[in-house]
Amino acid sequence: MNHFDSEGQSKEVRITSAVKMAVLVRALRNAFVMSQSYLATVSGTSRPTLNRIESMDKRSPRSDTLDDVLQVFRDRGAEITIGDEDINIRFTKKALQYAAKELDMSALEREKLHSTSLDENS
Repeated sequence: MNHFDSEGQSKEVRITSAVKMAVLVRALRNAFVMSQSYLATVSGTSRPTLNRIESMDKRSPRSDTLDDVLQVFRDRGAEITIGDEDINIRFTKKALQYAAKELDMSALEREKLHSTSLDENS
């Protein structure tokens, strides 16, 4: 990935683990129409932790926390491959059906469904 400085010259941007996780979690959360709060609850982490992941905060989350977050998306049908310099996300039929259902709902309906499913899991 290249970044252009003010003089129009390209300089290399380092693709760190934090960059990959930030892009991955935000992309998947948006694809599955999830708020940080909902994802935090279903993954067993906190919303501030998710915010730190997505904003590439200097404090690295534990690897088991990242595994728990990514498992939520895998459970919904996403296939995730993380390489040295790239990330691949494959949306299976199951993932696309889940995302389509979420997108078809209004924000109010989605919030009600998510809070109901959270209550059932408590």
